[in-house]
Formats: sequence, structure tokens, C-alpha cells
Amino acid sequence: MDFYRRRVKRILPASLLVIAVTVIAARFLFAAQRWHATVWDAVFSALFSANWRFMVIGSDYFQADGPVSPLRHYWSLAVEEQYYFIWPWVMLAVLLLTRKLSAKATTSMKPVVLTITGITVASFAWALFATSTNPGAAYYDTFSRVWELGIGAILAFAVPWLEKLPHRLRPVAANLGLLGIVASVFLISPDSGFPAPVGLIPVLATALVIAAGCGGEQKFLKPLTNRASQHLGDISFSLYLWHFPVVIFLGAFLEADLFYYVLAGLLMLVLAHYSFRLVEDPIRNSRWLSKAEKRPHTERRRSMRTFVRSALGLAMCLTVLVGATGARLAIFPMASPSSGSTIESSSAGKGFPVDGPESRKIQAELQAAVGATEWPTFSPSLEEIIAKDPYPDGVHACGDAGEHPADQCTWGPKDAKKHAVLVGDSISMRWATPLIKLYSENGWNIRVLGRYGCPFNLYPIAKPAEEGKACDDRKAEAVRVIQEMSPDIVFIGNTHFPERMSTTGKVATAEDWGAGMTAILSKIPNAKKKVLLSPPPIDKDPRQCYSPVQGPQACLGGVSQLWVDISAADRKSVEAVPGGVYVDTRELYCTQDGMCPEFAGNIPIKQDGTHMTMYYGYHIQPALKEMLAKRGLG
Repeated sequence: MDFYRRRVKRILPASLLVIAVTVIAARFLFAAQRWHATVWDAVFSALFSANWRFMVIGSDYFQADGPVSPLRHYWSLAVEEQYYFIWPWVMLAVLLLTRKLSAKATTSMKPVVLTITGITVASFAWALFATSTNPGAAYYDTFSRVWELGIGAILAFAVPWLEKLPHRLRPVAANLGLLGIVASVFLISPDSGFPAPVGLIPVLATALVIAAGCGGEQKFLKPLTNRASQHLGDISFSLYLWHFPVVIFLGAFLEADLFYYVLAGLLMLVLAHYSFRLVEDPIRNSRWLSKAEKRPHTERRRSMRTFVRSALGLAMCLTVLVGATGARLAIFPMASPSSGSTIESSSAGKGFPVDGPESRKIQAELQAAVGATEWPTFSPSLEEIIAKDPYPDGVHACGDAGEHPADQCTWGPKDAKKHAVLVGDSISMRWATPLIKLYSENGWNIRVLGRYGCPFNLYPIAKPAEEGKACDDRKAEAVRVIQEMSPDIVFIGNTHFPERMSTTGKVATAEDWGAGMTAILSKIPNAKKKVLLSPPPIDKDPRQCYSPVQGPQACLGGVSQLWVDISAADRKSVEAVPGGVYVDTRELYCTQDGMCPEFAGNIPIKQDGTHMTMYYGYHIQPALKEMLAKRGLG
């Protein structure tokens, strides 16, 4: 039990401190919906199960499409503690079983080593499979990570042999390992297959460094054996705990420029250093949970003086850093896309045409929003919309899996002479708001066949089996309905956010996207018009940028190069088929100089990074009608 007692003293106080500070800071810096999510993240983090939460809610570590939790890094601490909670008992069970089955008592560790090796190999095999089928979940999966810790356990049993390595080989092994660790930073990418197989690079490289040190301190490994590195090693746990909240919270105030990175690095080091001196190290060496004798009075006084000096040092450092941040914001406020912000605003995303009077009204509202310094009064509030933006009656269920009877997802007169079909992913479900009203009230019959998370495109998307089948079924149903109906118009609405492909494991390129769009359009030649409506540009996410302490400039986004590239592929594909029409909708969301605010008038435009709110759908209906009529789609 001494092992667990030491783990509790070493891990629990510091980790709970960071969780508490993070939750308190989030209360003041985040919108209500994001703060509530952070509280739940904190609960799971405190219970060492954060990896399971992030796996269940579908948080892709490499491709975050929403607000990033300031506690997301606790996933790795959760995996580590789950390992330490179960592993010793597994080893003890193996030893007891071996002794019971053996004819004579034995203390041989061979069965334990064989068990560890078997579990490690099985875990790596599972990691290979999970990475190829669902890399987002594999990243957080406990058993996909056990092999990394298992290699460390095997290394521990190999110490007696490692100590016999020739001294001439040790510096070579250590430096090769260090080189492998550095190289992994550049070699590992979201598409390279992580945690397996490329996770082997940093794991084996680290094992080499550890193995080289089993025979004593290395004289030729100065990058790791100098005093600065040793101090970083001392405070490494506190540094790990603080680094991610610092990155996320500073991002609420600062653009990711040189000042941001320098300030973040300094703040991490300051918090880690003083957290180690004030919390981690004193509690680890205290009498709490141990039978150590009471320290002499003089030693307690000396410790108190050290504590007070450290607390004063922390206060002084934080005052300087906060003052520097305030001065930076006073002189250089958060930049907008037109003044060098980090939003990737392509020149191709600017200067688009405006269709008519109604669109010019929208443009005037957008331009006013770009210059606004305060948020308008929204009803309902932006926080309420972020938490839950409603759909018109009956629309939301039409985007769920499974087949839906025509009468449940069709609007307009049953005896209508003109028919339209709406297909695509969640973006199409947002277009349903203005399109249903616009067409059903003008004598059309419009059927909604969208599906959340399922773009109307035939590039091979890598999805979990059940989700992938539901997506394929919906696309097949949509194609079948269109072939049977021969509608006057098929409206297509997809997000411009390509996913990983099942064939390569890599994120689809614009060329892959265009090929998939061409393929699916070829299946619906009987539709008289195929109208592809571009989605809102993917830019600032109000769930992340909206804050009680920030004005609307914090949510001022731009048109990304990704959006431009996918739009170009869409346009090329749809305009190559008979009756194909591409509708560039940027004029509804962005000004002609490429700036995209979060509101127009007093109407919030988007609920998240790309989905239009229902309220804005109704607001832009006159402009959308004007745009479609200009293209002969009335």
C-alpha cells in the first residue's frame, strides 16, 4: 500500500489544485455552455477517467472542430492512473497463480514478464486496429495505450542486463534516443497513424534513453543532464498540469503571435515552479498519509518562511506577467482579419459579387457588425443559442439515422406541381429553415433527406461501422428518392470540412472531395437542377471565442483557404453536369473584404464554427430568395 500512498501524495493535491483553478477561471472567461462542459471535464478528470469522457463525446485530439477543453490533457494522467490501479494486481495474481500451480514454491518473475509481454503485444495489436478504424477514439482508449507503459515495465525487468552494457555504447544509445524523441515532433502528424504504429518512434526512443542511464549518469548527454534540464525534470509534473490551461485561457485574450508564445512559456514555468515548491513537494514530504515523525519546531518555522517567500515570489511574477499582458492588449488589441490576425483569410475569399438589394442590406448589417465594439442585445441570448439552437417543428428528426416516411419529412402541398429535395449533412439541415418557408409557401413540395455528419459526397469516409452504414444508407435512400421523383431541384448542402478517408487513413484533399462530388452527381442525372449551396465559411467558433470579458472583435473571423479550395472543387463538379448550379453564399455571412462577424443586426449568425442559427436562416430568407431567383430557381 505504500506505493498507492506515495502516488496519492504525489499526484492528487497538485492535480486537484489545477482542476479547481481551471474551473474558477473558466467561470469568468467562458460562456455558460462552455463552462458547464468544463465542470463535467473537471469531474471526470478528478476521477481519473477523462480519457473515457473525451472518447465518448468524440473529441478528436488532432482535429478539434469545437471548443478545446482546458482539461483535455488530463486524458493521459487518467490512462496512467488506470494502469497503476490495475497493473500491480494483475502481476500479483499471476505470481500467486504460478506458485499455486507450481510443484514447489518459487519466486521466479518469468511468468510475470511473459504476462506483461503478452499484454503489451495484444495492446499494440489493438492500437493498430483501432487507429485504422477510429483514430479519434484510439487516441484516448486505455487499451490502445497500455503497450506504451508495458514497454516501460519490460524495461524495468531488464535493468540487471542493461547495467552490463558496455560504457562505450551508452552515450550512443542515449543520443540516438534523444534524437528519436526530437524527430518524432516533426515526423508524427494527424495522418501518420497515431498511437500506432508511429507511436513506436517516441516510445522506443525514450526507452533507449532510459536504458542508457541504467549503468549510471551519462557524461555525454548534456541536453538532459545539465542543471536547467534537471530542474525541469523536478517540476515536470506541475508543468504538465499547467501547460494546457495556460494555452487555452491565454487564447481567449491574445492572438497566437510571438508575444503569446513567449508569455505562455513564461507563465507555464512560473506556475509550475511555484506549484512544485508550494504544493507538490511540501505535501509529498509531509506527514500526511504516512507514519513519519513530527518535524522539529525549527524545521517547521524554516518551511513556513520558505512557503511565504515562494508565495510572494509567485505573486510578484504573476503581477509582472499580467501587467505585460494588459499593456500588450492596451497597445495592440486582438487583431481582426484585416489587420494580420491568425485567421487564414485567402485573397480568393474576398471581392465576391453581391446579388441585389436584399443582399446589400445584409452586407450593410455585416459591415456594421465588423466595426462594433460591444455585443448587441440578443433574444434569446447568444449563450442560450450556443447551448441549443432550435429547428423548425419536425425538421430535426429528419436528419437522424433510419428511413423516414415521405409525409414526415415533406413540406408543402401534396398535389404540388413542382418538387424539390434537400440533401447533405448537418449544413443541409440548417438550410431547411429558409428553404422550407421559401418554397412550401410558394406552392412547392420540398422533401428533406439530410443526415447529420453525412455529406452528400462519395469520397470514402472513415467512420465507425454503425455510423458509416447509417451514412451510406441515407445517401442510397436519397439517390433512390431522387431517381424515383425526378424533382425540379435538388439542393445540396455540405460542410466544407473533409474527413479521413477509409482507403488511405488521410484527410481528404480538395481533389478527393471533388471526385466524390462528381461521382454522386452522376447518380442523379434525372434531377432537372442540381443546386449546390456553399456553407458558411469555417472560422471563429462562438462557443470558443464568445466570452463575458471580450467584445465582438474576438469572434471576427475570415474565409479560410480550406473553404476556398473545397468551394472551388464543388463549383467545378456541379457546373460540369447538366442543370448544375453553384450558389456562392458568402455575401450572407461575410463582407466583401473577407471579414465574417458573428451577428448581423441583432441576429446571431452561427451557433458554432459553421452552422447557421435558425433565427439567421429566417433573417436571410429575402436575400436567399433574391439569389435563387437571379439563377432561375424561383
